[in-house]
Amino acid sequence: MENLISIIIPIYNVENYLDQCIMSILRQSYRNYEIILVDDGSTDKSGKICDKYASNFNTVKVFHKENGGLVSAWKMGVEKSSKESSQLMFVDPDDWITPNYLEEMYKAYLRTHAEIVVSSVTKFTSGKYNRVRFFIPNGLYTLKNDDDKFYAHFLSNGGFFTRGIPINRWGKLISKKLVLDNMHYVDKNVSFGEDLNLIFPLILDANSISINNEENFTYFYRVRKDSMLREYDSNMWNSVQKVYSTLTMLSRNRNSDQILSQVSSDYIGAIILCYKNNLQYSGKIGTALSFIDALNKDVLFNEVIHKINIKEYGFLDRWVIKGITTSSNLVKISSYILLKQLKIIRNFCRERI
Repeated sequence: MENLISIIIPIYNVENYLDQCIMSILRQSYRNYEIILVDDGSTDKSGKICDKYASNFNTVKVFHKENGGLVSAWKMGVEKSSKESSQLMFVDPDDWITPNYLEEMYKAYLRTHAEIVVSSVTKFTSGKYNRVRFFIPNGLYTLKNDDDKFYAHFLSNGGFFTRGIPINRWGKLISKKLVLDNMHYVDKNVSFGEDLNLIFPLILDANSISINNEENFTYFYRVRKDSMLREYDSNMWNSVQKVYSTLTMLSRNRNSDQILSQVSSDYIGAIILCYKNNLQYSGKIGTALSFIDALNKDVLFNEVIHKINIKEYGFLDRWVIKGITTSSNLVKISSYILLKQLKIIRNFCRERI
């Protein structure tokens, strides 16, 4: 008998995309599934759209909650999933899947009995489709064999945020037990690295992972201009601290220098994004620069910054690292001001195009 798959969709203000997402699931050739819609306090018509599908399809359940963020929404989805379901799938409400997606993912599971089955991902940006490159080949990878082809590259393939596979909730069929066993690592107040905070412990804990970067079925990931990071996120540094302290702890428990090295490189990349996030800050420069002072007092940062290969980073990113690590306040301030001006000029040019 086919396993029941719980498909969890966390929803917030996506009225323009939600129909396409839900209908792509309702049209699946594989039929033993439930759709769990979690409306995270939407202020547009998303909640009503959810109610419409729940009233017309017995495979659709909807739960409305106060806005609490992405993590709180998908966690509720997991908690509300049927006791009979043994596998979970996360789908973002502005994405969609091919009609044979569930069937092919389940076939891959039957062939391997892997706790995590990974599919191909296709980016949809401004009307254009592009397959996401995987640096890890198709195949079954097991924790028992500690396969270097997978574990040495899954988080970083040697470049700045070059993932071996996409480190996202979506695009995967995951053992429900595996998720439940690792949910305690995820802080609902994190607003950056939310998926990484879940998928990293899942991968380290999974006995087997199946990579299926096939052309005949795929997860369509919509890249939206209105969802990109544009405004200052006052919680970003706090999120990075929480996420990467967890990742570092798990890497040390695994006793793997390879994985710890990947986390360290990834952490510096997140720090660079934090710095760039602060360039969006419109208040006094002293307040924004206090982030640098706090960073230089951070134990993990001081431990990691001396281990990274600076050549992995581009020119501007190396400039950011210099502006953070210099002992000269004049250089810190000058670097910050120059980068902020470049940010303003670049944003202006984009608006003019």
